[in-house]
Amino acid sequence: MSGRVRFVLRRVVGLTPLVGVLLALGGCIPAPVGKYYQAQMSLSGARYSGSACHGQSGAPAVLHVTLAPGVDARIDAMPVHGADAGGQRPLHIAFEVPRHTTLRFGGRVARVSVDDGRTWRDLPLRASVRASVSVADRVAFTSWAPTALGAIEPGTFEARAALSYQLPHYAPQRLTMTIPAIVLADGAELAATQVEAQRQERPESYPGEYRTHRSLIYTTAASRAALVQGTAECQRKVAAGDRTLHCDNLRIYDRGGFKVANGPFAISGQWSVFDLEGGAPFTGELQVAYRQPLDWRFAQARLQLLDEQGRTTDVPIQALRLSFSYDLPLDAAVQGVGNTPISNATAMTLLGSLGDAEAPRYLVQLPPLIVNGTVVPLPPIDLRRHLLGFELAPFNC
Repeated sequence: MSGRVRFVLRRVVGLTPLVGVLLALGGCIPAPVGKYYQAQMSLSGARYSGSACHGQSGAPAVLHVTLAPGVDARIDAMPVHGADAGGQRPLHIAFEVPRHTTLRFGGRVARVSVDDGRTWRDLPLRASVRASVSVADRVAFTSWAPTALGAIEPGTFEARAALSYQLPHYAPQRLTMTIPAIVLADGAELAATQVEAQRQERPESYPGEYRTHRSLIYTTAASRAALVQGTAECQRKVAAGDRTLHCDNLRIYDRGGFKVANGPFAISGQWSVFDLEGGAPFTGELQVAYRQPLDWRFAQARLQLLDEQGRTTDVPIQALRLSFSYDLPLDAAVQGVGNTPISNATAMTLLGSLGDAEAPRYLVQLPPLIVNGTVVPLPPIDLRRHLLGFELAPFNC
């Protein structure tokens, strides 16, 4: 479906013409949308997308606009019928800071008016950033962090370094993986970690496939115990009258794997072979999660796999994908640092509450934007309530 069509639904006579219309619309159907807020800003190049299905359906409530050269924003407010449990209506503003760009706001508080700008009140906004960066076996976060470390709000930092790898013609009955020691910036070394796992076969089938194939997962003693415990708990709930649960799904969708702690790091991973007869490769994933802005590295740039026959296979650690996020004050300077296919910029999000009133109109004034030292005044965000509309929605996403 391309573009957006607005129309008034009057009368439909006969099923065949309706089917023909739907086919001509490329799988889209007319659908009413209820109350929603649509943002407006007096900036050139503004466009709208839907509030559901990745912008392809729902109310045209999401405004896309360029705030400054290279700085594209996405602005939306929670629809009236979707207000959260506390009655508040969240305001959501998301934009990206391109690489080699520094951005900050000229104040910590925005303002909001519900009477066409006659009176204003403060609108606190919570700012957060996230980015993905490709690094080798060494994570030197403090040398290229998108903000000053002192600007990070305490208790909000989260990071995850991920490694994915594949080995052809590899499917041992048992394996022991050695994760190298982790060395911190001050030279402290956390011991290497070993994990033992065993192979488990099971049938796999998916809708539309003409056959069922066998796949492999690798389970640890801890993952097997967790599955037994989860299944028993599920069966107790079913016996008590809960008919919404299907306990077999716990086994069907189990992925085995492991979780271990090593100092401030939570290390997890899993292994699988998607199609044993089809020659699919052995696929492994490793994740190192932590909640402090740390610099660290692996003592050795490789994982080591040992099978039941004593054969050793090395997996090089050549590229970790580091994803991180944290909160910061609105006026903190943010640099663009992303360098992966998933993200080549620092994503910044502003979250606030418009309050519990269902005002027909909100005016939101952000502090001036400062991009690479240049002040960019921003016009107000004009949020106007719409009571009813019709849109084209796809059959599925």
